[in-house]
Amino acid sequence: MPRLGRQRSQLPLAFPEPAPPASAAQPAPPRRRGAGMLRAAGRGAVFGAFLLLVAWASGQITMRLALEKDKVDLPRVVGLEAVAATELLKERGLVPRAVAEEYSNRVPRGQIASQQPAGAMRVRPGSEVRLIVSRGPDTAPAPDLAGLSLSEAQRLLAEQGLRVGTVTEVHVEHQPVGVVIAHDPPAGELAQSGGTVDVLVNYGGSQEVAAMPNLVGQPVRGVLETLQAMGVEARVSFERSDRMRDTILRQEPPAGGSLKRGQRAILVVGQ
Repeated sequence: MPRLGRQRSQLPLAFPEPAPPASAAQPAPPRRRGAGMLRAAGRGAVFGAFLLLVAWASGQITMRLALEKDKVDLPRVVGLEAVAATELLKERGLVPRAVAEEYSNRVPRGQIASQQPAGAMRVRPGSEVRLIVSRGPDTAPAPDLAGLSLSEAQRLLAEQGLRVGTVTEVHVEHQPVGVVIAHDPPAGELAQSGGTVDVLVNYGGSQEVAAMPNLVGQPVRGVLETLQAMGVEARVSFERSDRMRDTILRQEPPAGGSLKRGQRAILVVGQ
């Protein structure tokens, strides 16, 4: 009988798959070509706009320089004599034209008071320059007021464009009473138009002449004549009165008070 030996089953051995290395990199995603092209196009547009701006600025500068090349300097002629200013402007190839005259307290007569356009700039040859010539200060000679009453002096000054300024009362013997004996500025001296002339008016000697009479109740016309004969000026005001019209209601100084030649009496008259 045959000897049976021990039989071993031959089974295939299974080995696990080796794991991929941990350091293996993942594949990068494909790049988008469209985005790169857009960025390149944007940079090109900005650069192109910059070149256009530079070209425009260069053109403007070139044109301005070309225009300025043909211009001349406009001198300032204010304060020059009119003849000298005209000649100077003509030498620069400009056309001066005097358009007006005006009074000026700062610029003497016959000199240029203002110009248009103003100086210190460049203009085209043949440009017109308008000039205003000074007539000097607006003055008038003071008239002779000596010997005139204050009202006459006021009228005469008004005709000359002047007016009475400060009135100073003086008391001078052997001079007519109530007239101007001196004034400032004196006759013939120039006075600013619209200005004033101060006057000295004589109100007679200062000696006491009489006592103030009682004038209350007397007609105003007779009272004024009496005071004028005494060399006394009257300042009259009016007050309503139905019983004493055109008569003296009150007086100052009072009756019996002392009067000096040239002194003013104050009278209140009913009306």
